[in-house]
Amino acid sequence: SKHHHPALTKDDPLMKRWAEFKYGAFLCYNLNQYYGEEIFMSKDASLFTPTKLNVRQWVDTLKAAGMDHAVLTVRHTSDFLLWDSATSDCDVMNSGEKTDIVKQYVDECRRQNIKPGIYYCLWGDRWNPNPNARAIILAQLHELATKYGPIPYFWIDMPRHSSWLTKDLSHQEIYDSLKNVNPNGIVMLNNSLYDGSVLKAFPTDVINGEMNLPSATGHNPVFKVGDKTYYIPFEYELCSQDRGTKYAYHDYPGLVWFTYGEGKDFAPSKPFTPVFIYSWIEKARKRGASNILLSCAPDYTGSFRKEDVKQLKELGKMLKNPDYIPRGAPLTFRAKISASSAWLGYGPELAFDNNRGTRWAGADDGSRAGWLAVELRKPMKFSKVRIHEGSDRIRKFELQIKKNDKVATSGSR
Repeated sequence: SKHHHPALTKDDPLMKRWAEFKYGAFLCYNLNQYYGEEIFMSKDASLFTPTKLNVRQWVDTLKAAGMDHAVLTVRHTSDFLLWDSATSDCDVMNSGEKTDIVKQYVDECRRQNIKPGIYYCLWGDRWNPNPNARAIILAQLHELATKYGPIPYFWIDMPRHSSWLTKDLSHQEIYDSLKNVNPNGIVMLNNSLYDGSVLKAFPTDVINGEMNLPSATGHNPVFKVGDKTYYIPFEYELCSQDRGTKYAYHDYPGLVWFTYGEGKDFAPSKPFTPVFIYSWIEKARKRGASNILLSCAPDYTGSFRKEDVKQLKELGKMLKNPDYIPRGAPLTFRAKISASSAWLGYGPELAFDNNRGTRWAGADDGSRAGWLAVELRKPMKFSKVRIHEGSDRIRKFELQIKKNDKVATSGSR
């Protein structure tokens, strides 16, 4: 009977709490690691068979990576629950690992001063029909909000899709059900695959793009709904794992939420390079993302792989120290890149990102000349400059080097 609404201004106590969420882990861990698919439905708890479940190692890794919060997928698209629930037999207590993982996770996060968030996927209509879907969803959310102490962040998935959310449960009821028992917690209803310029699910304390960057013009956190104006900042989610061209969607190809280990009858995943992930985080921040959430997780053993721990620690160094330059980093880490103009998203930094598949393009304004400049942050030695053209349009170019206010030229070609 009591309704809640998002913050009206940036100075709201809720937004001050949100400001503490800078860089976190999206711990995508559920039955998916054992089945090999990003989205599937199952009611078989026996599939869950970790052999080296180590929740402390998860949080140790996040801490070493410089993360300040985490979000655990306690229920994804299947019925399987990572906690001991009174609502279902498809939970950890009926699996190969009879451990309340949510409790271990929350306790360990608090011990290491990492804010423990919870992801929950809604269901009920055509995807996973159940005549008691409304009651079960509300009961499960109530369990999660009351069994483990105050939860600072709830990440609610699939509120917009008619094939998921049962028709007799509204966004407002979901939001209120969590706020009534956890009033200081942040609740986000997934806006799904958009740039955050339009609200697709309301009410929500935060808006997101789900692997999509904020608008190219920068995120505007002010939204008018009805006769009120709300302050709703942007969260950018991205993925640490690459699984090949089969998963070529969203902002960059190959990304997957879950971590798939070697030795199963499905394709494993491998970590993207820290430099690659860092470049996308920088793009998101420049466009106004207030928070970064990186999908990373243990594999089917229940522990993080060595290569993933290494990736996250290296990325943490890069984010903590702007002057840190990892091996193999592109020139953008060592220089300020600028240009006379840029066409759409083809910015000048794309000419130096070590990726032959990207490029800089000048504005399509009829200009017949332009310039691309590199300003080194400190002296460097190099012997070659390689220039590759994206299309056969350039007829003449000149390489210039400026030192001590004098310009030397290679001559025109």
